[in-house]
Amino acid sequence: MEMGVSGIPRNGAPLTIGWERQDYFRVGLDDYESQKPPSRTKNQILYSQRHRNSILLSMGYTMTEILQTSRECNRIRSDRETSARPTNPTLKAVVKLIKKKIDRIKK
Repeated sequence: MEMGVSGIPRNGAPLTIGWERQDYFRVGLDDYESQKPPSRTKNQILYSQRHRNSILLSMGYTMTEILQTSRECNRIRSDRETSARPTNPTLKAVVKLIKKKIDRIKK
């Protein structure tokens, strides 16, 4: 595991899986299906901020690095939330117009 910025948690720095590339590995579908572990529950997958921080600190990350990454994640999350809201007045007007036309068609 390593600190990442891809899976943005609600708070704190995210953990991500690190790996080294293998040139080639083949497993038959039946073999994979018979050997794969059972699916994990949400509680088994999600770690609290405190637990993630503990893991990162034990791996050698500093609290300063963790806090910097947390701030970056907060900025990314905020940007995503902002872009998901139609704040452009022109866009709002277009949405309103489309809704009116749909209502007229339904009548």
